[in-house]
Amino acid sequence: MINADITTMVNSSQTLTAYLASNEIEIRQITPFAPWQGGVYERIVAIVKNMFYKTIGRFQFSYVEVETLLIECEGIINSRPITSNPISISDTEAIRPIDFLLPRAELSFPNGDTLQPGAKITITEKQTRQYLKQMDTTRLHLWDEFYNELYTGRNAPSYKNRAHSTLSPEVGHIVLVETPKTPRYRWPLGQIMELLPSKDGEIRSVKVKCKNTIIDRAINQLIPLEVTPSP
Repeated sequence: MINADITTMVNSSQTLTAYLASNEIEIRQITPFAPWQGGVYERIVAIVKNMFYKTIGRFQFSYVEVETLLIECEGIINSRPITSNPISISDTEAIRPIDFLLPRAELSFPNGDTLQPGAKITITEKQTRQYLKQMDTTRLHLWDEFYNELYTGRNAPSYKNRAHSTLSPEVGHIVLVETPKTPRYRWPLGQIMELLPSKDGEIRSVKVKCKNTIIDRAINQLIPLEVTPSP
């Protein structure tokens, strides 16, 4: 939609106009076809589109399935770690966007087999479980695409290329730790505890605290969060 379409929609809807007025919401528009003016939210919109299209490919989904996947995309975006908790810096206490509304909320639909041994399965339940299994596979693809877009893509924050990055590892930084053979949505958070200079003085490795364990990691295995706390 472009500006004229949005203006027409708002002005023609008494319900929407009344809602905006009662909640003191002001609509601010950007120049048509200039998404860079939208900053962060336009970046998030692009990430959602890319992860969604790359996941579904040429498959055809029903309306309910598309709605389910979009809700899952919403949950992934709103449950991503953005900065450390200033009260308790740990592997499970990163602040997420959803925490401002619903602290510690779980935004993903349940997965896994919870069937009791020996229980009888009806045809409907069997079909439902098969459907959930398929959707869970798609959900994992969504997570992979999300991490590709936000954390390992061309515009992702990184310590890897020091010559073209303003980011430098510092003691106290909270980072995602790339972990081989582990799903990306389960990569742990860690806190940089010590910088380990090489012989030439460059920082290529650090000591990272993950929960109660301190490990050595190369900086190209660490992904800075979106918001770095001020010292």
